[in-house]
Amino acid sequence: MFKKNEDYWLPVYLDGMTMKIIPQKDVAVMALEAGDVDLVTQVAPTSVDRLREEGFQLIRAELGAYRYLAFNTKNPPWNDVRLREAVAHAINRDEIIKVVFPTPGLAEPAYQHESPAFSSYDPVMKKLPIWEYDLEKAKELLEEAGWVDTDGDGIRDKNGQKLSLEILTPSADPNRMKIGVILATKLKQELAIDATTRALEWGTYLDRIQVLPPDNDVQAYIIGGYSGLKGLYYLFSCETWGPGGNSCFYCNPIVDTLFREALASTDPKERDQLWREAQILIYSEIPHIPLYFEYAMGGAKPTVHGYVPWAMFCTPYNQVWMEQE
Repeated sequence: MFKKNEDYWLPVYLDGMTMKIIPQKDVAVMALEAGDVDLVTQVAPTSVDRLREEGFQLIRAELGAYRYLAFNTKNPPWNDVRLREAVAHAINRDEIIKVVFPTPGLAEPAYQHESPAFSSYDPVMKKLPIWEYDLEKAKELLEEAGWVDTDGDGIRDKNGQKLSLEILTPSADPNRMKIGVILATKLKQELAIDATTRALEWGTYLDRIQVLPPDNDVQAYIIGGYSGLKGLYYLFSCETWGPGGNSCFYCNPIVDTLFREALASTDPKERDQLWREAQILIYSEIPHIPLYFEYAMGGAKPTVHGYVPWAMFCTPYNQVWMEQE
């Protein structure tokens, strides 16, 4: 239970607010429908249409949560950029979003780490050739790297080794689990890669992906975060390897120089240009593949006003007010 801070520097409209922790989104929606709560911060995609039909408000977050497929760039054979580019050419973002997020507005394709809401967002990134859906190009890259199906078993191999890819996903997020299955199925059926997916409990998942090389045996994983102005630095700097940072273990000294210049610059235009130059270099080496931005959808009674969900789970509740019922 939170009480109004009479000394807060901005107007506060509610006298108090009670937070209830309901881990399951479906259960939280049921509480809203039963009148036990006035507002839920995240509605499961499968409940959006039903709540709208029942007369509840559906309020979309202003910024989408960034989701991407990351590679451990130090582990062979996926330390070969040609293999990572082949996977990039096999991803149809629009098709994935249509299947996993059938309700319009819950997700949109991503071609870089930054949301369109940021000044350094670069629309040119969408047009990079590496993001084109092109299965023939993907097959050419795999063959160029020496991976062909020599024994006719339907899986590419090289020097007696099968080309395999295990994609890890967090079991707490059914959307990422579904996408992992879609990607693995596509890679196996279309590119003859022995691709599989494994869902892990969140703590175990983080423990696996954050182990430093050479002890990290992870090949790829779907994760999210850092859709912000300094996101490139945290995701890709040589200085941020490990927990909470660069778990692709990508490192390019030229990119780090651009990072340092951008972080030191006080000129917004200069800083944005430096970020753009850095991300062009980064994505040419494909340490990870942007997939989509997922927009959290809040649900509320019609009597709730002023609720605006922000990115990174920060919402200014001081501006929320309610009609008397």
